[in-house]
Amino acid sequence: MIFIEAFRIALSAIYANKMRTLLTLLGLLIGIASVIAVISLGDASMASVEKELATLGLNKISIMHARGETLSADEKLTLDDTDRILERFSRQIESISPKITRSVTIKEDIDDTQISLEGVSEQFDELEDLTLSMGRFINEFEIEDRKNSIVIDADLSESLFGLRNPIGKRVFIQTGKTSSAFLIVGVYEKEETLLRSHTFTIFN
Repeated sequence: MIFIEAFRIALSAIYANKMRTLLTLLGLLIGIASVIAVISLGDASMASVEKELATLGLNKISIMHARGETLSADEKLTLDDTDRILERFSRQIESISPKITRSVTIKEDIDDTQISLEGVSEQFDELEDLTLSMGRFINEFEIEDRKNSIVIDADLSESLFGLRNPIGKRVFIQTGKTSSAFLIVGVYEKEETLLRSHTFTIFN
């Protein structure tokens, strides 16, 4: 009986103060909607960050020296170090590749094009999970013979050759005062990420 009486009093109070009740309900609705919106925004942001991190690879490790650090010849990482790391951790490592990045210039008839060039090994394709739209990635024979083979992204291919097939064509790349011809062996689809696009050649 006490509960029923209390319920009747509450209903009477709500009926007598309709505006206050309406404002209270409106405040509750706005508060709940705000919390849901913030949580949804946070989840969307987290999903976006996770997607970007996935492009980097959550199971990847990069080893590099500090920027601006001066190293002696004995302190620098070499291709032999890569082989030793793979041999030591053969069960834990699926793929490994050295990488050196340089800003270079592709010499064209009209305008020169600045690109970011990465020297890598044949296993780099597995590390980055590149989607090739034409041709192939660099192979181990080209690495051993130090061939000037190169894989470019689709945007650069269209910029240089339009709709023509670029496989088998050569581009001239200038590093400093030296210019060399590189054979295009593959074209990959560039994913829309926070990362810049790169062009891949062998590790020289």
